[in-house]
Amino acid sequence: MSYSVSGGTSYAHSRHADYEAIEQVLQQQEPYLGRARTMDMSMRVRKSLDESFDEAPPLTRTAARDLTDRIKRAATQICLLLLEAHDGRAWSSLGYRSWEAYARQEFRMSRSRSYELLDQARVLQAVRSAAEISAIPDISAYAAVR
Repeated sequence: MSYSVSGGTSYAHSRHADYEAIEQVLQQQEPYLGRARTMDMSMRVRKSLDESFDEAPPLTRTAARDLTDRIKRAATQICLLLLEAHDGRAWSSLGYRSWEAYARQEFRMSRSRSYELLDQARVLQAVRSAAEISAIPDISAYAAVR
């Protein structure tokens, strides 16, 4: 069975891509783990992936809203933490030559995406300061760039 996800990609296609990625990782680890252990791990990972693709019952509206709100709060925290890392030159302390190298290596994030999130954090801080509030305002990275 194949279910559609955003962009027209199907779960079956996504599962196949996940299998391929796992196989590549395990092939690279084979010299360290041995062929038998790698094969065993591959089978267990595939089974786990198959189970994760099984259709789960939909969340209730209340549970979905709670989850969505938690995701939004976590995203806001990420941008504020990135700003703290940037302003504190965390990349330099960890031996990276640049912010870009740090963001790419540590978070698999492009330079442009990292700066979008830094902009979002700066806007959040400015709004919070100007409004003299302690809460973090809900401002998306897209709105912050505008």
